[in-house]
Amino acid sequence: MTVQAQRDYYNLSSAARVLQDRLTALRNTIPMGSTLIDIGCNDGTISNALIESGHAVRSYCYDLEDILTHRRPEIAFQPMNLAVDDLSRLPPADGVLLLNIMHHIVGRSVERAREVISTLLDRYRFIILDMGSFSEQGDWGWRRAFSKHWSSDAELWNDLFKDAEWRFKLLRYPTQGGGSRVLWKLYRRSYSPMCLEVVETYRRTPGAWPKDKRLFALGEEAPDGKEFVPYVTFEKVISEHKDLFWIKRFTAGDTSTLRATLEFEFARQAANVVAIEHRRFEGIRVCQPVAMRTASDLMYLYEPDLAAADVVHFQDWAKFFSLDEISKLSRFGARWIDCRKLGMVQILNCSDFQAAQSWDGITLLDFEANPWLLKVTELLSGGH
Repeated sequence: MTVQAQRDYYNLSSAARVLQDRLTALRNTIPMGSTLIDIGCNDGTISNALIESGHAVRSYCYDLEDILTHRRPEIAFQPMNLAVDDLSRLPPADGVLLLNIMHHIVGRSVERAREVISTLLDRYRFIILDMGSFSEQGDWGWRRAFSKHWSSDAELWNDLFKDAEWRFKLLRYPTQGGGSRVLWKLYRRSYSPMCLEVVETYRRTPGAWPKDKRLFALGEEAPDGKEFVPYVTFEKVISEHKDLFWIKRFTAGDTSTLRATLEFEFARQAANVVAIEHRRFEGIRVCQPVAMRTASDLMYLYEPDLAAADVVHFQDWAKFFSLDEISKLSRFGARWIDCRKLGMVQILNCSDFQAAQSWDGITLLDFEANPWLLKVTELLSGGH
């Protein structure tokens, strides 16, 4: 039996409705003048649009059969069955698009899905992909395969993306029949961003409740006579490769370097706790800095869901999380991390960390050292 490509996909109301959002996200992250490989190209709509906007100068398109409706010299088509064909025959390029295809590969073979992502990460600078989700309810073969191998999207992503050192979230969009999918950009290896352009600068207001702890763009006034937190600002910046980063900058004079250094150390240790005990803390991850940009700046991969999420202080967990989630958070807070000259201290006692619901489940962030720890560390370091 001949396997056919899916016809008229972009004529479906569900696909047409989110097409522009997906294209905008792609244009925001693909450098101008790129050469792309588009696997599962369908009728060529995505590649054609990226060529029209100048983000792609050439696209090598692959699918089960040629159903292109967009034909131009910059698009070259070859038939390919991603489930079985040799990936070594793919040409050189800057990046690969795997749009709405990987869940079908999972339905055939999870091992093949892992192999495809790992091989393409090795050969190309980046991969951009989206795929089916646990949030979609239907009797599809790929959906049954998902439930057989994983229990959540977060677990699926951690498995299939395990070889990606950097995972950028680009977009979450609704799908046919309910549910949502996430568009990702993956890198096998990190790079050192040399030229960071500031997109926006933010300050935040203090408070225990999520509605109080909001971000305000520079120039906006704080509501109801509130004052901004005086020792920290946030910058959304874009790199030369069109990736967004989040810079947390401490501005507290003599303590700024100490604040940044301790948070960097605590977040790294916290992430290690979750990694070692991943089964005990399933559904929880740590948002950790990828680098210290300067002595007082922490650099994170920008995550749009976290920027918009309700951030919950530990004393308010009961109002926002289930009993099982609270139990996991409490067990995590009771773990011990190294506080330099003080030795091992429980996470909750040394760090004012917070939790938020994200696309990956519960994400822990803001591992800021408690005031008492800042003071003691200064004294032990010879401060006054």
